[in-house]
Amino acid sequence: MGEKVLITGGAGFIGSHLAECLLKRGDEVVVFDDFSAGRKSNLTGVIDQIECFEGDIRDRRAIDKCLDGVGTVYHMAAIVGVNVVTKLPDSETVDVDLNGTKNLLDACKDSGVSKLFFASSSEVYGHYQQEKLPMSEDDDFSSDTEYGRAKFRAEMLCKRYYEDYGLRTSSARYFNVYGPRQSLNGYAIPHMIHAALRNKPIEVHGNGKQIRDFTYIDDTVDATIRICDGGYGGEVFNIGTGRSINMNDLANLIIGLCDSKSEIAYIPKRRPTDLQDKYSDPSKIKKMLGWEPSVGLEEGLIRTIEYYKACL
Repeated sequence: MGEKVLITGGAGFIGSHLAECLLKRGDEVVVFDDFSAGRKSNLTGVIDQIECFEGDIRDRRAIDKCLDGVGTVYHMAAIVGVNVVTKLPDSETVDVDLNGTKNLLDACKDSGVSKLFFASSSEVYGHYQQEKLPMSEDDDFSSDTEYGRAKFRAEMLCKRYYEDYGLRTSSARYFNVYGPRQSLNGYAIPHMIHAALRNKPIEVHGNGKQIRDFTYIDDTVDATIRICDGGYGGEVFNIGTGRSINMNDLANLIIGLCDSKSEIAYIPKRRPTDLQDKYSDPSKIKKMLGWEPSVGLEEGLIRTIEYYKACL
């Protein structure tokens, strides 16, 4: 029998896949979600195997109810999705992503939790110097959005709780995770597939020459669990493939895999970094954990397309 784990945001895209994987290896899983982005339908296959609590990450009493007997916490809860983040007041993003994280850290410290994994984002890198690519954890950078700054400050907070209280925290900067169950909330791949399956125009920001690093959900969950199992103190890891593709090539690949008649439609950028190149240097996680992505982009897209076809 494994240990008892709490997943905040466990009804979300990544969180629900994480819950399934932890259950398969024998862990007892508790899910905490406010269901603002997460969906109960994401947990349909495991709902009778988990404990599920509805609440806000900023509500200390609600969190305390979930922590009885919990040894490890995966903190996935956050304001997510470009479409949501760009429309919300910055104060709301900071309140959830930073203050909510502090609230959880305090609760973990007081309840005797031994390990906490924090889901950060490649958005912390902000307006990255293009000549320094790929993006490395130890490079100098400056976040240029409140979302990115809140995530980075939360990483630093996690590190401080390790140094001050011995709570073993680790953080991961996700690079463009994709796969089944991802919403259309501003994410490139589900939007492109959704359009291609309907032979609608595929919208691409700018000229489409900007490159990105896409990581399939199964590889992301594998890396997440490896990081948390390692019991590191204050470490930060990139989770990305280190392989890149420009947005025009991605759109055309999806058009081909969907046997679609869609064409690319170029639209203005949403934020300054939309037109920058961004991709990961995964050498740290490969060296320290022996992690390698196992699902190539084309195979991952095929699996994802099959999921969305079944949803039509």
